[in-house]
Amino acid sequence: YQISNAYSPVETKYKNADGNIIGEIIIFESAEDNWQYSFEKERGEIVYLSARYSDSTSSVKLMIIIDGKVYKQGSSVNEPEKYITISGTIPY
Repeated sequence: YQISNAYSPVETKYKNADGNIIGEIIIFESAEDNWQYSFEKERGEIVYLSARYSDSTSSVKLMIIIDGKVYKQGSSVNEPEKYITISGTIPY
């Protein structure tokens, strides 16, 4: 998972390596800041990443990357309090 392009704290939820949904606040101070979480899973497993921010001038970009390729992505600009969610089943 990767989260980037945020200018303020981001409330995040993601499915971890054990299959649990983890909630976390990630502090971003500039658009260059980047958060990543990596793990190994088998084909057919579900991946899930969701985030929202409160600052009306901020943004966020989410990506699920599988084997170095972008599998799913989503973004939001100047839409505070709106959850951006991407998920899917590992295809390969």
